[in-house]
Amino acid sequence: MRRTFLKRAALTAVALGGGAEVYGHALERHWVEVERVPVTLGLPQPMRVVVLGDLHYDPLKEEKYLREVIETVNSLKPDLIFFTGDFITHSGECLPELTGILATAQAVHGCYGVIGNHDCNEEEAVTEAMEAVGIRILRNQSVALPGQPGWRLTGIMSMLLGTQNTSALQNSPADSRHILLAHEPDCFEEILDPRIALQISGHTHGGQIRAPFLGALCLPKWGKRYEMGLYRRGDRQLYVNRGIGTVGINVRVNCRPEVTLLEMV
Repeated sequence: MRRTFLKRAALTAVALGGGAEVYGHALERHWVEVERVPVTLGLPQPMRVVVLGDLHYDPLKEEKYLREVIETVNSLKPDLIFFTGDFITHSGECLPELTGILATAQAVHGCYGVIGNHDCNEEEAVTEAMEAVGIRILRNQSVALPGQPGWRLTGIMSMLLGTQNTSALQNSPADSRHILLAHEPDCFEEILDPRIALQISGHTHGGQIRAPFLGALCLPKWGKRYEMGLYRRGDRQLYVNRGIGTVGINVRVNCRPEVTLLEMV
C-alpha cells in the first residue's frame, strides 16, 4: 500500500508540476537516445540491427521529429531494421504521410515489423501500407533471417488482442534458431520454445515517466514484468525498446525515446 501511495504521489508531482510537465513535453519527449547493445547469439555472421517501435504517429503527426529519427537510423548503417509495432495510435488516416517518411529508412537486408495492439483496429490497412514501402509485416509468420543460414525471424500478433499464435514456430525446421518479434514483452514468460535465442519487444515505452527509486509509474498490460532494456533467462534473451512516441499523456520524464542498435554476433 505504501509503495502504491508513493507511486501515485510521485506521478502527481511529476505530471502536474509545471516545470516538469513543460520539460517532459517540449524537451525530453524528442531527446532521442541511441542505445548500442552487444548481444551474443552465436550467429554465422555479425549483424547490426536497428530496433524502432511505438511510433504512435497520430494524433500529433510530428513529421519533422520522425524524419530526424529516420536520419539517425540511417546514420547507423544497419543490416536490418525491426519495427516492434504501434505504428499508429487510433486512425489509419495518417498512413500515407507516415509511410512516406518510413520509406526513407535504409537497411542492407530490409525492414521487418509486427502489428501492435494500437494497430489492430486498422490491421489490414497498416500491413498493406507498410508492405507497400518495403516493410514486411510478420503476422504469426516466420521467414529466413537474411544472411544468417539456419536462423529465422518470426513475428507474432498482439497478445492483447488475442490473435497471437505460435504455429509459425511449430512449423519451422526442428534445427532452426529464431529471433522473435513480439509487441508485448511479457509473452517472454509464455512462449518458451528453446529455439528462440532472442525476443525483441516494445509496448511499454519504458513507462514514459520514471521516478527516482521507483522506476516506471505506470505500465500497460502484458508490459509489467519487463520494462526496458536487456534481460536474460538461461539461454534466452529479451530486449525491450522504449519507443519513440507517446500515448495518453504526451510526456517523457527520465525516460528518453530510444533507437536501439543491437550489435549481434
